[in-house]
Amino acid sequence: MGVLQAHQQNTGQVWSVLLERIAFHGFVFTMLFPIKINIPFLGLLFVCIVINKRFGHIWQALRSNTVFIAILLYYTTLVLSLLYSEDVITGVKNLETKLAMLFLPFLLSGIPEIEKEKRLIMINFILGVVAVSVYSIISTIIVYRIDFSDWSYFSWVLPETINLNSSQYSIYIVCALFFLITGQIEKGLLNIIAALILGFYLVGFLAFMSSRLALILFVLMTLTYFLVTLLKTKNRNKRIVLFLFSGVIILMTVCSILFIPYLNDRMLQLVNGLGQDPRSFIFRAGFEILKDNFYLGVGIGDIQNLLNEQYHRLSFQEGIHSNFNAHNDWLTSILGAGLPGIISLIFVYYSYFRSALSTKNILAFAFPVFFLLASQTEAILNRHKGVLLFMFLISVTCINPIFKKENNA
Repeated sequence: MGVLQAHQQNTGQVWSVLLERIAFHGFVFTMLFPIKINIPFLGLLFVCIVINKRFGHIWQALRSNTVFIAILLYYTTLVLSLLYSEDVITGVKNLETKLAMLFLPFLLSGIPEIEKEKRLIMINFILGVVAVSVYSIISTIIVYRIDFSDWSYFSWVLPETINLNSSQYSIYIVCALFFLITGQIEKGLLNIIAALILGFYLVGFLAFMSSRLALILFVLMTLTYFLVTLLKTKNRNKRIVLFLFSGVIILMTVCSILFIPYLNDRMLQLVNGLGQDPRSFIFRAGFEILKDNFYLGVGIGDIQNLLNEQYHRLSFQEGIHSNFNAHNDWLTSILGAGLPGIISLIFVYYSYFRSALSTKNILAFAFPVFFLLASQTEAILNRHKGVLLFMFLISVTCINPIFKKENNA
């Protein structure tokens, strides 16, 4: 009888662990999908944590983790700013958007031996982004049709199919490309050919999104990765592969800028100055609000209403109609929670960089650099998908790390 009970207990544990893995990898694959698709996987992951009694493990992982403490402090400053917000309902909705800052580290820190599945995690993420991009193209053709005479169509209409703007969409594509390049660079010929095909597709899709910052950061950071790896490696075949990838990326980027009219126009606008760029009006509006609200901000619920008032004052019609947010995480933080908000965000990035550096892994360090630069022109933490990606990468880099010290042979 005791043997039978032990067998049943072991069988139950195997099934619960299997469900836990299905829930985790299902979430990774569907991260860019609409929220109603990936939430069930997170719910299943929580159930598995309860069944497997992982709360002690989670407590040990989080209680002294400086990155999670910094995130908790940042979220707390936003909650406190709600106390002096006039629009409490909007403030609560904004806090709800950022809830992944709390629950994602909690859920992901409870999964044991996650580092053994690094390659599978990276592949799932890449395939998920590719799947959503294919869905975007097909659904756009079916619902809207594609007007090939207007290339800006790709930048504006395609992201709408998943209720996401092109800049945030592009951030996911760049992260998928990082995973693709670093995860496949040392593998066999077949994997490298597959990586090149997927790389062509994703870089092309990124170019059609016409997010200048995402494209520029991808090229600069990828070439930096290749250069650093090239200087460290002694393997001749790996050097050849690195030169091949570098050449392909430079060629594709140049061709994209030259032959995609909308991207070409946006790059020329960047070269000629950003005086008429929407962000120049947005930042002027934000700084006007800061003049009288520098120390404590206006409260997390009132940011958008006050920005809209400034857009009216500046006669910025595009900002009024599109309800543009601050397009900068730092500006959003200081507008909402004042000095406590921006100081706590600095602490988040400081802790993130310090933890990523300790891994001595190039890819682990690339992500905080990428987010730091991207946050200058995008309010990444103002949307659910941005928070989800940011916290996922923090979790697998600093809380339950999958990246280890690299072997540079």
